[in-house]
Amino acid sequence: MKSLIEFIDKYVHSYSRTVKGAPQKYIIELETILGRALPKPLYDFLSTMGTKVGFDTSYMDFHIKSVLSLTSRWEPIPARFFPLAKDSSPVSYDYYLDMETQTEDGDALVVRISEGMEMLTEQLPIWWSLRDMIFSIAFERVRGALLPEKKTILWVEEQISHTQLTSSMQNLGFEVLNVTSPKAQLYERGDCAACIYQAPFEDSLSLNISAKNSNIMSDIIGKLTDEYSLNSGKFKNIF
Repeated sequence: MKSLIEFIDKYVHSYSRTVKGAPQKYIIELETILGRALPKPLYDFLSTMGTKVGFDTSYMDFHIKSVLSLTSRWEPIPARFFPLAKDSSPVSYDYYLDMETQTEDGDALVVRISEGMEMLTEQLPIWWSLRDMIFSIAFERVRGALLPEKKTILWVEEQISHTQLTSSMQNLGFEVLNVTSPKAQLYERGDCAACIYQAPFEDSLSLNISAKNSNIMSDIIGKLTDEYSLNSGKFKNIF
């Protein structure tokens, strides 16, 4: 996850001094309780920022002691799952890596599971990988905080492909950052930024846009809706 620190440092130069990894003894304790080694992406994340992430994660608590507390909720935790973050909201749907669905580099699906649910059959997939999740949250919370105007466009996937959307964003002057998968692509233009969100196995696709001011936002929204609504009927919703 050092690549995440380097990524965010481009926007907040003091960021690297705010993160703090989990002490090795707690990571060893977690592996001992689970009875297995952590997958590399999770190990790298916890050892890099398992004490302090350094940006607002809202109700998602990644602190190593909170992650350890999740091990007592399931006895034992099925081998395919690894605790990732505790949900501090009243809903309390905690976060786990589900190694049954992995990427080529050993990352895995992020799912939410509430205490009392059947872990093997009732988990809710929310991100295609830990990397997609943490880069996207960081980008929206850190980069997005510098851009006050916010809009989201929602499509059904059958109406637009990731390739089409990326092409449209490039035509609007956005740089494709290529630090995440296409289903969580991040875009930068200086006066605005954007990111795709698509939950695993869902057919809806959203584009979250942050802009410097309302005129810039209106121009982007207008051009995207012209391309995917007035001309082709593909536009679905803005909020």
